[in-house]
Amino acid sequence: MKLTRHEPDHPQGKRAFTPKEKALVWLGLAACAVMGAVVEALQPSLPPFTGRWAWLHAWAHGALGVQGLAVLFAGMAAACGIAALAYWLQSRAPRVR
Repeated sequence: MKLTRHEPDHPQGKRAFTPKEKALVWLGLAACAVMGAVVEALQPSLPPFTGRWAWLHAWAHGALGVQGLAVLFAGMAAACGIAALAYWLQSRAPRVR
């Protein structure tokens, strides 16, 4: 579906995200995970857990202790940060034609 008249009719003409844009998205996700880790470290959730993700909260609490969810969020932040770094390094690499 065309949003403007200048758009191509086929999806091959649309520009894909650049590695720098992907790095910024991953960096934003890492920042959100860091904030989740900080919140859980300062005010840890305690059982009984309810809701859709209660099984994950219960697993983190059982396997990693009271700070389990904070550790889980910190691990997610590290993984997102590594992905952001990889895409950023890819954007800085010289282009080969």
